[in-house]
Amino acid sequence: MNLIALIIYFSNLPLITMVPSEVPNIEADRDGIIILEGKYQNKNIYVSNSFGSEGYGYCTYEIRVNGDLITDGVNSSAFEIDLNNFKLELGDAVIIEIRHKNGCTPKVINPGGLTL
Repeated sequence: MNLIALIIYFSNLPLITMVPSEVPNIEADRDGIIILEGKYQNKNIYVSNSFGSEGYGYCTYEIRVNGDLITDGVNSSAFEIDLNNFKLELGDAVIIEIRHKNGCTPKVINPGGLTL
């Protein structure tokens, strides 16, 4: 099966891309990734994080900001991606990767925390 990307674009909001991770020919085992891309606006990003489809553990298992792994509490029903830790200047480019389990999708509560 080909890799499929869903791109959501809203005026003055960052680009959000949801892409299954590359696991050839194993559809049921594919995890997903949400990519949030935009410019830093001195705001943090908030995520609502459901349980995994198996009924235990949380959906999100890894967050990266500009390629750097965040180890802060993604094992909760909601969490904050604290961009202040990255010494960003207003308007700096930011790419956030939210990796999640198959069968569930976390929700970015304030995608407008970054702008295009």
